[in-house]
Amino acid sequence: MGTDVSKKKNWKWILLYFILLFSFFKPRSLGVFFPTINLIYNYFPYVAFLFVVGLSLKKNKVSKIIYFIVLYLIILLFSTLINNGDISSCISTIVQVLTLSLIIDLGMKTHIDSLLEALEFLLYSLILLNFVSILMYPNGMYLDASGYRDNWLLGYKNIHILFILPAIAVSYVHSFYKKGKLTLRNYILLFISCFSLLLVDSSTSLVGILLISIFSLVKPLLKKCSFFNIKTYVFTSIFLFFSIVVFKIQNLFSSLIVNVFHRDVTLTGRVYIWDYVIGFIQEQPFLGYGIEDRLYRLSKTHFLQSYHAHNQFLEILYKTGIIGSISIILIAFTSFKELYKYKKHDVSKILSVTMFVFLVMMLTEAYSYEYFMYLFVLCYNSKYLIKNK
Repeated sequence: MGTDVSKKKNWKWILLYFILLFSFFKPRSLGVFFPTINLIYNYFPYVAFLFVVGLSLKKNKVSKIIYFIVLYLIILLFSTLINNGDISSCISTIVQVLTLSLIIDLGMKTHIDSLLEALEFLLYSLILLNFVSILMYPNGMYLDASGYRDNWLLGYKNIHILFILPAIAVSYVHSFYKKGKLTLRNYILLFISCFSLLLVDSSTSLVGILLISIFSLVKPLLKKCSFFNIKTYVFTSIFLFFSIVVFKIQNLFSSLIVNVFHRDVTLTGRVYIWDYVIGFIQEQPFLGYGIEDRLYRLSKTHFLQSYHAHNQFLEILYKTGIIGSISIILIAFTSFKELYKYKKHDVSKILSVTMFVFLVMMLTEAYSYEYFMYLFVLCYNSKYLIKNK
């Protein structure tokens, strides 16, 4: 099974990858309006898991980064078990993360164009349909279990970026791979994405889409400047983490934040959530607490209750401690090392910006592992996009 570098579309493989991928990008609204279809979505990853594991073993096409991901998932499972956590949710997370990572890993090595075609079509379609739902229901489609109204096809407004950001990245990468430049469909997707996030008013997501938009506008300038690369982005993210989360530098600009930007200096209470999560981490620093039942997690605090840490880095420490965090660092280092190796190429530049946007958004949000772990695998295998081109 060789890599498909020809311009002729291989519809058989495009359809296969689409079928394998569709259940991992589930619109949250399915559980509200179509519970039966939602049930199928929940079980299909297990079928995909058996298929893709068998195919990967048969072709002997498993990358080093997959082993690091497996290591982290084992630590997550062990931590959940010893803390009597939510085993069912943990197993579901493991299956989804590992299966999606294997699909991306296998596709990037064997059928790059077919994988990107299927993934771009899937995500592009979801973004368009979600945009239609926002226009049809400007005040929200439904109330969720938490009582929030700001829900549309893809779910709560802060979740949309988890579909939009990969959609833009995959669309851009696919265009660079096929055409060597951005095309009209890329800019249409960017426009729809920006307009969608403006309409739903998601602050964290707007910061993310702004960074991607800047990249789109000044890409020729970035190409001439070697400063903008994944290494710079990582160090910037680390600096921002310690500045905002640990030392709370935003307090120095309280007047500007409140009077000019009309935002809360506590970042809508996030600084309080960070403080009590840090307290929990100090109590169990090595292996964390694993995945807990949502209601139990909520009941552990009384002031500004939250299902998660509202910071991805603290959430990883909370769930898997220092040991799990080391394995995450290995995953990131292995992935980013490949991006830095080809830092002058357009593919590496857009994927580096994408990961930087995720790192920035992770300062104030915590996302489920299945929404971002596969991007590390995509970045790790970016060398095949560049070499084959």
